[in-house]
Amino acid sequence: MITQEQEMEDSEVMFEGEYAVELDGWFRRRFRNLCIGLLCILTLTWGLAILGLLASMFFSGLPSEELSPDINSTRLLLYAGLAGTFEFTLILWFFLKMRPRLQTRRQLISAATKMMRYLSIFEILAMALLYQSDMKILLTTGVWEIFFWHFLACLFLPWTAWESLKALGPAYVLTFLLISGEICLNSISTGQNMTSTTLSLLGMSFVMTAMTIFFIPGMLICWMRLRKHGRRFKFSLLNRKYLDMRQDMANARKIHDALFPEKIEDDQIAFDFRYTPYSDIGGDFVWLERNEEKVLIMLLDVTGHGLPAAMTVNRIHGEIERLRSEYPGSDPLVLMNGLGRYFSLTMSPHQIFAT
Repeated sequence: MITQEQEMEDSEVMFEGEYAVELDGWFRRRFRNLCIGLLCILTLTWGLAILGLLASMFFSGLPSEELSPDINSTRLLLYAGLAGTFEFTLILWFFLKMRPRLQTRRQLISAATKMMRYLSIFEILAMALLYQSDMKILLTTGVWEIFFWHFLACLFLPWTAWESLKALGPAYVLTFLLISGEICLNSISTGQNMTSTTLSLLGMSFVMTAMTIFFIPGMLICWMRLRKHGRRFKFSLLNRKYLDMRQDMANARKIHDALFPEKIEDDQIAFDFRYTPYSDIGGDFVWLERNEEKVLIMLLDVTGHGLPAAMTVNRIHGEIERLRSEYPGSDPLVLMNGLGRYFSLTMSPHQIFAT
């Protein structure tokens, strides 16, 4: 016998299965949009940067060393070209080669995590190589780029807050290690004492730790989106299942009504009834047989309500038809005895009875 707890477990499994399929399709669409958005952003930013740099070099008449106090313009142009080409190629590879082969949400999350992790780590390493003379730029531009990548990914991807941190967190840790290493190397080269080095490391650690609050907006977006989507999907699923159930009950009512006798009205007899069950269908039943000599009418009330009682009525109707075909024209007592035996053998063990 199926218990109520088993029915609840089955419904939860059904919901989780359908929701997993919904998340697979949702994440696949969002991952596609993320790749397209990243390609557009990279094309715009790197294109404008390179055009602006070229315009400054060739039309302003400024010497290259005046463009930036930290880096040479030729070096910056080479960096922009190589970095843009690498990032563009990486995203295209995930978009054109990887995405068509990804089916489940877990596979899509793994691919999105790798793509965002590679992009953010490459950005930090490229900045570290470009701004070798001033690693503190990583604490400003580099860290803010990580926050930008994180927020952008959270705007597109329906992943959890923890999954977003796993994608962009390694680049943040790498930034911390690079800055810490630069502080230690500077202290060794300048001959600073251990106290100054320790204070510098503690101050930088405090700043980096405090700046992690800028991960919170993206994490909140992830949490609110999944929560809202889960509620909306559950409501939609319940509404759809309810409509399906109502349609099934309507079809069952048509089949159930076909078991009842038709209205009779002539010179000898007038027979009619009104069927008003407790729910859409139920365990009340009327059976009629008419021949030239007599009319047999049977009223039945089966234990219970709703669909289970209606299914019992269907079985009883089949047994009545079987008895009348085997014993045509027999006394009503034969029919009652046959039904009594049928109930005793098949229904009473399940605590189902009829009056």
